[in-house]
Amino acid sequence: MRRLRNFVDAPYIEGPDIFGTEDNSQLFCLREGVVNFCAHSDYFAAAHPTIRVFNDKIVMQNPGRFILDATEFRSRVLSMPRNPSIIKFFRHPKLSENAGYGIDKIIRWKELTGCEVKFNSDLLISTVTYPLAKNNSRQTMQSRSENEEINEEINEEIKKVLDFISQNPTITQPKIVLQFGYSKSKVNRIIAKLRELGLLTREGSNKTGRWVVKK
Repeated sequence: MRRLRNFVDAPYIEGPDIFGTEDNSQLFCLREGVVNFCAHSDYFAAAHPTIRVFNDKIVMQNPGRFILDATEFRSRVLSMPRNPSIIKFFRHPKLSENAGYGIDKIIRWKELTGCEVKFNSDLLISTVTYPLAKNNSRQTMQSRSENEEINEEINEEIKKVLDFISQNPTITQPKIVLQFGYSKSKVNRIIAKLRELGLLTREGSNKTGRWVVKK
């Protein structure tokens, strides 16, 4: 959950006793999804349960199919977890809902993000997909922080070289040396730094290729 917390909104709400109160954030919905994921996993199957995080979604996959059709999840109260002991383990500290009611928390994801949770199942695998909100504040803050770190690492000399390459994408490194009067090793270090930061790539050979600058 610590890793997943980085990809969803999880506001801290302080109660009158200074302790954090229960919230209805995206993380709250996702936590119920993880509990269900663990409780319904088939740990003896050849395939392994997986949770994968993409730029636009979080995908949980389990071997085997759902007991109910996805359209019936909300209309029927039925809980037949493969691992009932895991459900009891999470329910005791109130980390999950009573049997059959956790689906309401999961489905509330749409109300919080504007994106509907997708349930897909066949004979081999069951998949639950949580689309991520485009205006997710944590992702925005993380992206802003990464950009600030990159800007701090780029000094004026590197910026000048990057701007020059942007205007002259077919320029070669020897010509960059002549343009700025830097040593060959210094230009190599600047190019390596720009590549490391993901701001510059090379297409084609050193003689006939061209530079691609990330905007």
